[in-house]
Amino acid sequence: MVAVRTRLMGLGFLALAPWASGQPLLLGRWEEVEHLWASELVRAALEAQAEAPSDQALSDLAQGLVLLAGNLRPHPDLQAQLETLATQVRQLAQEGPQGLRPLLPQAFQLLEQIQQVLVPQLDPPLVAGLLVQMALGEDGVAASYRGGFLGKRAAYRRGFFLLWRLQVLAEDLKPHLSPAAWSQVSEALAALWAVYPSSELPVHFRDPDEVREATLDLAYALEAGLGMDLLPRDPQQGLAHLRHLLEQVCPSPLNGGHEGAAWASSRLFFLSYLLPLLGPRVPGTAEALAQALREEDCPRLFPLLDEAGKGPWE
Repeated sequence: MVAVRTRLMGLGFLALAPWASGQPLLLGRWEEVEHLWASELVRAALEAQAEAPSDQALSDLAQGLVLLAGNLRPHPDLQAQLETLATQVRQLAQEGPQGLRPLLPQAFQLLEQIQQVLVPQLDPPLVAGLLVQMALGEDGVAASYRGGFLGKRAAYRRGFFLLWRLQVLAEDLKPHLSPAAWSQVSEALAALWAVYPSSELPVHFRDPDEVREATLDLAYALEAGLGMDLLPRDPQQGLAHLRHLLEQVCPSPLNGGHEGAAWASSRLFFLSYLLPLLGPRVPGTAEALAQALREEDCPRLFPLLDEAGKGPWE
């Protein structure tokens, strides 16, 4: 990815970064990670749609576009180009994969421009956070493999293209890691490539939990290599962050706001990092939160956040 290689900055300014106050990077810089993830999801959806058109790829494309378009309002020219791209893809979906492929270079160039506008400074910790999101987050490499395990061919294909990009981005990060840390990252990536030999469903599947463990190994190796926390681990911190995201669309518990990008961001964070923390301890509340987020039900969400905050967290 040319933009990453030319924009990747050093580690000398870590003391000025917002996550230095004790927040994991995926909390302190969630907005930036979310922007980058949305671009990568759109790219993977386009690759998948060009190879084998599917409703899933179009759905992934729409999901990524919602996250991007909602943050491009200060940049109407880019927003208009993105809307034109979405229209072209939907039209070309009727023509089969060969119709879309010539459009990919132009689409990828537009995504690079959008990334540079939404995330002007791309530094090693931020790239590491993006790698974790691509590997471990909702609709990422591990979740896509689980989808393939359940027979969802298009989900598996999405995971393959995300992994391909993840490898490229990891190579860009290599100069900022020690040899020992890079060795651990490489081992995790090798484990993931072993279960993604191609974009087609394999004959034999591994246990999806093993694939998730490999993505966790990748996250831990990146944390050790950069000397910082990337993953949220404290449920209370995660709940506070979700409340902050929801306050952008729910000015009060009785006022239901409807901003597509903010809702999509809230759901993405919850499903990626908070649900795995809440589910084992407060499964009923976790499921109720997931449903309320799907339904964009502000009056229910804030009492549920309060209920979840009571734990037990000992």
